Amino acid sequence: SDLGVSKIVNYRIENGFGNTSQGTIEIDTIKLEKNNHYHMVAELYNEKYLPTQDITEEVIAEKNEHLFLYNTIASSGAGVLSFVHGSADDNGMPFNQTIDVITLAKGTSLLQVNLMHEPSNKNGKTPDESGGETDVEAIFPVVIN
Repeated sequence: SDLGVSKIVNYRIENGFGNTSQGTIEIDTIKLEKNNHYHMVAELYNEKYLPTQDITEEVIAEKNEHLFLYNTIASSGAGVLSFVHGSADDNGMPFNQTIDVITLAKGTSLLQVNLMHEPSNKNGKTPDESGGETDVEAIFPVVIN
């Protein structure tokens, strides 16, 4: 990616994850360039409080019990993202709060991001493989130009 360029995308649920009445959901589209390399950072905020609570630090403090997962829905073809070099927990196991993303061909897809709590397999690539409970699940539209 261009050095110094930062893109922020939001997945905002008015009444929060896990709430039976989630209210308004705002989802930004992730727009990336083909044949490129990006560094992605996942951050979590609770905007129901003033000032807004940054939950990211709490998750990082408990990184041995958490795992971020990234999956392109449509596993091959145009618009697919590849994920490499995710951050590790204190035991050298995957945590992936920061991860590198590689784009290939132009196209559109969906990016599913999960935050797993107490995964039984930190090498799992999907929620089923990793086990544990899903704390957060967000699905973003992706456009690769």
